[in-house]
Formats: sequence, C-alpha cells, structure tokens
Amino acid sequence: MFRSFTLVIIFAFLSCSAVTLVSFESVDIVSDESWTVQGTNYMGKAVEAWNHPQWTSISGAKWIWKSFYAEDPWNGETYMFQKEFSINGLPTQSSLTIAADDSFALILNGNLVASSQNWNEGQAQTFNVQGKLLQGRNTVQVVVSNYVRDGHSQFNTGGLLFKLTVTWLNI
Repeated sequence: MFRSFTLVIIFAFLSCSAVTLVSFESVDIVSDESWTVQGTNYMGKAVEAWNHPQWTSISGAKWIWKSFYAEDPWNGETYMFQKEFSINGLPTQSSLTIAADDSFALILNGNLVASSQNWNEGQAQTFNVQGKLLQGRNTVQVVVSNYVRDGHSQFNTGGLLFKLTVTWLNI
C-alpha cells in the first residue's frame, strides 16, 4: 500500500520568495503469497500458513510458509523467504516488525540485520532498519527454521509474519 503526502515549504529571503514542494511516499511490505520461498530442492511461492490462535498478528500481514501445515515436523524444516521492492527516493523513516515459528535470521540487502531463536508463542519483535535501506532496489530475505517437535504437523507448524513500513523523500 502506497501513501503519499506533500509538504509545502516557503522560503523568504529579503524581498525574494520561493516555494519548494517536498513530497513523501510511504509503503508497507508485508508477508503474503507474493514472497518467494526456497528450500532444499524447492523454489516457489509462499502460501498462507495455518495461524495458531495464540500467535500474534500484524496489520496487513499474513503468516506464510511453504505449505499450510509443516510437511516434516518430525525432522524440522528451514526455508528462506525473499521479497524484492523499490524505494523511489531517499529513505527517511522505517520500522520492521517480525515474528517467526521457531527462529529467524533477517537479511536486508545482503546484510544480517537481526536474528532470534527465542520462540515465544509467535510474539513480534520490532527493529529500526533506517540506514539499511537503499534508494532503488532492495531485497529482504528471512531464513526461518521450524524446530523438531513431538506430534503431528498440526501441532508443530512453521511460519513467518513480517511488516516493513518505509517512508521516503521524493527527490
């Protein structure tokens, strides 16, 4: 979702006046079926995953995985989720919120930004990624592991929940 707004700045110097229009745009990058998922001998589109009632939610984002339920809960699964997006100006503000079942490593433009092995009932963590985003093309990758657990695939599901909000100055 893109949002834009314009700020009018009026400069007055002596008897000369000038009007400068400064506009900003904002976008939300959320986890959904448009993400690519890659694993051993597999590459395809992510699907909406089973959402445990105790897991957190993030406005506009969906829990995603390779399949609705984990396919191999007895041995664990690890997948890399990837999304490319563009920032058409100078990034001025950003906030990234993420939750994963069970662990994640967050990579932005090839740089490790955050990681967590602290599975806590799917609770979200928020990170400031200002300075990690580029004007132009950006790539976010999240490596998510679903650990080995006893039981059935419905009791050991995997998932990624993600939202990045970026505001930039149009130049």
